[in-house]
Parts: sequence; structure tokens; C-alpha cells
Amino acid sequence: MTPFPTVTATNPERHPLYRVLAPFEPLRVWLATMLAGFFLRHPILGGWFGRTLSLWDLIVGEIVYGRHISSQATMWRARQKVLGDTFPSFRAVIECSASDVEALIERTPKALRRTHSFVAQYAQPDLLSPSTFLFSEGATHDRHRAVLVGQVMARAMPGAEADVDALLRAWRMTGDFTPATFEKALTRSAHRLMLGVQLDDAHADAALTWQRTFFSPVMFAPPWVRKTLLGGAQKKLTATRAKVEALYAEQPLVKELAAKADGLAAAELVPMLFEVMNLNAAAIQSIAVRVVRVLSERPELQATLRAEHQKRGLDAAAGLPGPKLAEAVQTEHFVLEILRLYTRVTTVQWRSEEAFTVNIRGTPEQFPAGTLRCANLATANVDPAVFPEPYEIKLDRDYSRFMNFNGVVSPRTCPGRGFALGLLVRFVVHALAAA
Repeated sequence: MTPFPTVTATNPERHPLYRVLAPFEPLRVWLATMLAGFFLRHPILGGWFGRTLSLWDLIVGEIVYGRHISSQATMWRARQKVLGDTFPSFRAVIECSASDVEALIERTPKALRRTHSFVAQYAQPDLLSPSTFLFSEGATHDRHRAVLVGQVMARAMPGAEADVDALLRAWRMTGDFTPATFEKALTRSAHRLMLGVQLDDAHADAALTWQRTFFSPVMFAPPWVRKTLLGGAQKKLTATRAKVEALYAEQPLVKELAAKADGLAAAELVPMLFEVMNLNAAAIQSIAVRVVRVLSERPELQATLRAEHQKRGLDAAAGLPGPKLAEAVQTEHFVLEILRLYTRVTTVQWRSEEAFTVNIRGTPEQFPAGTLRCANLATANVDPAVFPEPYEIKLDRDYSRFMNFNGVVSPRTCPGRGFALGLLVRFVVHALAAA
């Protein structure tokens, strides 16, 4: 087994394209804000041009921020510097402080809460993009989704932990730390834990193809572009999804869930199950890439976490039972720090049912009912009032006000919190296993 790679810290600002485009970023942010406001006031024009400009925004953002460990979180923080700590943006109110975000999450009705990784683009006139992200709207689908998520994420399938340890051990034995190798091991692990599905190599490759295509810039292009110029990508997305969904349909869990979600046929359940499974797997894999990157640059963190594993008797070669793994508090805090700094989902957003007032740069401003409110996790998670020295990785922080998963102690905490953290902590223990 090869040792964990160690590299020197990188400076993304030394990249030539960054140096060329970064000086123009404040101007681009202001122009984007103005255009977004215009398109929201003229939704027909927004429908024609919004997605094209949103795609351009995404591409330029990836050029400027892409060498940062998390380009979306970095982009949000850069916009915060330009537009202020709490700023209005085209009838969307972006609230950045931890206390404001906590208050919004607590007040917002569960049925109105929607998440999206790419927010504050001038894309869709309604910004929530319900037709392209997750499930269609409505009380019936919300109820079915609640049953689905609650059942799938509340437990690990029998015998899954030993199988996952075997998958991660096999990956670690290769010594290959390129993302393609451990992302495959993780997507197979997530499927085994949540659904009891044993993905072979072909199905794992199909799931990864869907995940990567779905989160690629081509999926944020206007529909006519995807249809005429990028039709191959869309066909590939559909074909790989169908391949994995056929495997899901054979699982006993599907019949069990369909029976609990009254009125939901298995044919409707499988697509919902596919999206929950693969969007969560993609998010976990994204964080794992950042885990490896940070550890590779911080040998002292490797030593600290290995010492905890040895003290707690965590032996990746012998298997990691859940109760034993839960004792690795510093390792869990390390994962929480990565999530805090490099979160994949950067905002929680919804339409306000009532008029409200926000203090913007010291001046109270009123907003009408129907205004989009965005709780900005990327900025709230580095609020120095809650997280002193916010850009430092510390393993002894108080996480009671941690924003990811809608908070740790919030009544709206994400049901997938324990699943995601458990798999990522297990991944760290295997990644740091002795050579």
C-alpha cells in the first residue's frame, strides 16, 4: 500500500487566467446583478436569454475560481465582498450572517424550502428552477419525498458496513488517489449503505457518468443548445440513468417504500429514488475530493487524525463498526470543517409568503411578499462572530451553529446528515490507513 500523498500548498491566484480575469470580477458582479433584475422584471426575455448568460456566468466563474478548492463557495464570498455583507440582488435578498441564516431556516415552512447549488445566476425567471432540479412541486410529491428520504436515510442496510469497508480497503490498496478511483468506490459504498444495491463496475460507471454530466456546465445551457449542439450529452445522460434505474427496480426496498408512500407506484418511485441517491452520492464524492486535497497539503493534520484512530483502536484492515467509528470525534470535526469551508450546497432559498424588512448597510429596506430569500451557507459558515478565525481548520469548534444540513440541532436538520458524515469519516480512516 502506498502512503498518503503529501504535496506543497498551492496558490490558485498564480494561475495566468485568474490574473487576467480577476480584476474585472467586481464589474462583472455589478453587471450581472443589473441584468438579473432586468430579466426578472421581463420574464419572457429572461426565458430567452437568461440561461445563456447564466451559462456564461458559470464558465467565467469556473475560470476565475475553479482552481480554488471550492469554486462555488469562493464565488459567493467574492460577491459578498463586492456587494456587502447583506445585499439585495434582483428581488432576491441574500442574507449572509450566521444569525440571520439561522432565523430564516427556523421560520421557513418545510414545504417551501428548496435547495440549489447554483444560485444568484440570472438564469431562470423564478430562480428556483423546479423543472430541472429534483422533483416536481406539490403536496403529493412533497409527501412522497418525505417518505422516501426519511426511510432511505434513516438506516444503513444490513451487512452494509462490512461491504463498504471491503470496497474502501480495495481502493486504498491500489494507492491511487486520483478522484476517479475513490469516487467510484464511494458511489458503490453509498448505494450499498442506503439501498442495499451492489453496483458492479458497469453500473457504477453508469451512475458516475450521470452524476458528472448532470453537474457539468452543459446541463445549465439553454434547452435549444442542449438539444441542437449537446444532444449527445443529453442522450448519454438518459441512457446511463435508464441502466441504473433498471437495477433499482429489482430491489426489494422499492416495493417496501412504495407500500409506505400511499398512492406512489414503483414506476414513479424509482426516478425519485435515483435522484436522491445519485445527487447525495455526488455531493459526498465532491467533499471527499476536498478532504484528500486538504490532507495532502497538511501532513500535521494527517498525523493528528492517525493518532486518534490508533487511540480509538480503529483498524481499517479489520473493519470499522458504526459505534466504534462514532468515537472518532476529531475526524468527524475535520469532515465538518471541510463541509463548512467548501460546502457543495451554498444556499437555502424560498419565496417569502409575507412582506419583510432587512437591514441593508445600516438602512432598513422593505421587501414585498413573493421576494426570493436566500440563506447563504457559504458566507454564514465563515461568520467570525460564530467561527473565530473562520478560514482556519480547527478540530475543537462548537458545531451547534454549523449551517450545513440546515444546522446540527435545528428541527429542520437534513435527514441525510448522519449518513453523509458516517461515510465520509469512514473514508478518512481508510484513506489514512498505514502503508
